[in-house]
Amino acid sequence: MADTEGVPAPGNSASFSTDEVIIYGIKLNDGGPAKLNLSEGKWDVQISGSWSGTGTAPPFQIVAAYGYAFQGHCYRFDKPRILGFQGSDGQTGGLGCGFDYMGTPIPAGWYRMWRLRSKERLIELSATVDDVQAVVLDASLPGKRAPNTYRGDMQLAHRGGRLTST
Repeated sequence: MADTEGVPAPGNSASFSTDEVIIYGIKLNDGGPAKLNLSEGKWDVQISGSWSGTGTAPPFQIVAAYGYAFQGHCYRFDKPRILGFQGSDGQTGGLGCGFDYMGTPIPAGWYRMWRLRSKERLIELSATVDDVQAVVLDASLPGKRAPNTYRGDMQLAHRGGRLTST
């Protein structure tokens, strides 16, 4: 067996795409909504997605992504990311980048892979679970806020009411 830790899955020669991104992770919404257990078992959250466009669309996937491959290189996320996107049903087992499973059928909870184009839309869901002090108050301290939350007006500096020195 070859070491595939740094080698992504091969592309599909029938529909090769230079902007293909392979997402590696586990499927969270097998046969229903995704179930997330947050805050040490205190909250169970269920997330579901659906297609609102015209025509038939691929199923909505909710996955815990651990890594991805792009242009022949493998990358790992610093922590698992919860991603939602329209795509294949995730029945392809992980191949490459150290996520390999050579057997069939794929065990429940094992790594799978999804092939997406770089311009496809997806949503990243993030949850911060902590007390009000940490989530609301501490996050609003100066230096920790997003720049767009600060006051947005500007004052014009001038010399004695004149905009020029002549």
